[in-house]
Amino acid sequence: AFDRVDHRLLVRKLKKFGIGGTLLKWFEDYLTNRHQRVTVLGKTSHSLPVLSGVPQGSILGPLLFVIYVNDLPQETSTSSIALYADDTKCYRPVRSHKDEQYLQKDLDGINNWCELWRMDLNQSKCEVLSVTRNLKL
Repeated sequence: AFDRVDHRLLVRKLKKFGIGGTLLKWFEDYLTNRHQRVTVLGKTSHSLPVLSGVPQGSILGPLLFVIYVNDLPQETSTSSIALYADDTKCYRPVRSHKDEQYLQKDLDGINNWCELWRMDLNQSKCEVLSVTRNLKL
């Protein structure tokens, strides 16, 4: 997910956090005009522009990612959400069909946020965990 952060949208979120002036310009310069290339067995590829993502392995990368996803919990009105790095957990007690609908509404909200902010959900990593004392499921 760190590589999916849209630079233009991140700058917009930095502004929302009150960052402006010289510091905002510094962040814009830090994120743009980056290039990458690969060297394998002594052969180096052509340099290509980095169009998205926060610099991985940097001190600022995780901070910028957290700023980018900071408003994601606002998309859940009835469920709880836990964020750790690029992992997200959405959870709530489900005791009725109505609870299932509330949870689905919140999951839809998370999906809508991801579409709006150009973050792809890795569906192969999405799981449902049911914790119950009831032996009959």
